[in-house]
Amino acid sequence: SPNLRCHFGDFSTEATFINPKQVACYAPEGNRTDDECAGDALEVALEPGLITQNAVQLRRIPTPTIMELTPARGFFNEGQEVTVSGYSFVRSEHLKCRWISKSETLEVTAAEGLARLTSTTEIICTRPPVPRPFPSPTYLEVSCDGQKY
Repeated sequence: SPNLRCHFGDFSTEATFINPKQVACYAPEGNRTDDECAGDALEVALEPGLITQNAVQLRRIPTPTIMELTPARGFFNEGQEVTVSGYSFVRSEHLKCRWISKSETLEVTAAEGLARLTSTTEIICTRPPVPRPFPSPTYLEVSCDGQKY
């Protein structure tokens, strides 16, 4: 439906129909600074005036911060585990690691078994072998919600 929308308190965004049991919404930027990162209730509008009233609370996940990578370098033609140290890491089925440079991007996920949370301060990212070295500089990013790096 072209009228499908997600409502977050007083703010709404377009929703994407996935299947009869699922829609996708982009949540607005949060302005919460507390540790819980609690948000407004999420409601779905199927048509104007036809809005759910389930009061499902949106859980905002803090943006993770990377402090150190070990090892910081490796060989491109063999797989390598990289220990990511930092904070605000949370357990999530959407956990991702992404190596990114000006011309190359490689993403691995928890679903593939290549991104693994070991604690709130450590993630193990496994980079599979690649056909050529990444250009310099290359950065490693993590996402706990699968969307925001």
